[in-house]
Amino acid sequence: MTQYKDFDSVPTNLRSQICREMFPSENRKHLNLHRSMRFLPHQNDDGGFFVAILRKIKHFQSMKMNQKTNKGPVVKGVPILHKLCEKREMNVDEFERFKDLFGVNLNRTNIFSRAEKGKDGTSFFYMNDALKSISDRNPSLDAASVGMRILRREARNSAQSKFSFVSENLHMVKSYVKKRIVSVPRCDFLQLVNGDEV
Repeated sequence: MTQYKDFDSVPTNLRSQICREMFPSENRKHLNLHRSMRFLPHQNDDGGFFVAILRKIKHFQSMKMNQKTNKGPVVKGVPILHKLCEKREMNVDEFERFKDLFGVNLNRTNIFSRAEKGKDGTSFFYMNDALKSISDRNPSLDAASVGMRILRREARNSAQSKFSFVSENLHMVKSYVKKRIVSVPRCDFLQLVNGDEV
């Protein structure tokens, strides 16, 4: 893996992927970066992320509770945190049809929605086995965001499947899809992109 000390050492052809904001500012001494750790991506196409361990040193006023449900903090009436036990697994029949259509090699119990009980979810998220194990062992744990969004409910009645992949994370799940894959030769792709007539 190639590491760059600062943005100026990044080659020009990589500056659209490795941007200036991924490096600390020149005046960084006050940031105490020696106390932090940056985790670089192993599958995702991003600049990595920081993890912080916080220690509570005094009592503080909690955030406003949702008056209707008496659940956690809210922003404009929408809860920020969700109990892990509130996640809803996909319908077995719907998942089996989707799995057969796309040749998906994912475990249904790792895919869930945050929809209320009795309602169809519009977005579906994937949790790996390790995260699912934590979730299953700690159902009362509050989480702001768990899992990676991979599917959305298809709005068109004419669609062959009730679900379609979301484009932002398709690169993360493409290795699990075995059917309905179209390979386009480079020359055809360039012709499409450049708008040349066939």
